[in-house]
Amino acid sequence: MSASLLPSDSAAAHRSRDLLAEFPQLSDLPGLPQARMLVEYIIGRRLRELDVSGRDAAGAFIDAENTADVPHRIIVVDDAKGIQTALLRPLAEVAVHHDRIDESRAAASIADVPEIPDLGQTESAHSAAGRAASAVEG
Repeated sequence: MSASLLPSDSAAAHRSRDLLAEFPQLSDLPGLPQARMLVEYIIGRRLRELDVSGRDAAGAFIDAENTADVPHRIIVVDDAKGIQTALLRPLAEVAVHHDRIDESRAAASIADVPEIPDLGQTESAHSAAGRAASAVEG
């Protein structure tokens, strides 16, 4: 296993290893190191055992008052194999966006705006709006 964000004998490291052991099917996938680091980061912050600073001082990541507050909703971008999502779901609610189109669709659904099927329609709508605004000003 590669370098860790957690002390090897810490409760956070044990919890991280236990969680990874629940997903043996992910062990040979290329995205596992990045997913493991995210898991260590979240567990380490929640258990106040994360050290990415290399020093024990106020304001460092190992400062207990600043480390426990980890978001309960995590947004994962472009997780094509689902590795990060699988490992993070036991820790928090996970929202996945595979690209900017997914993010735009999610924003449009919240705003209750219909989806525009293609760029040509968007450009036509903006051009018409611009011409109308120019006519009013002139």
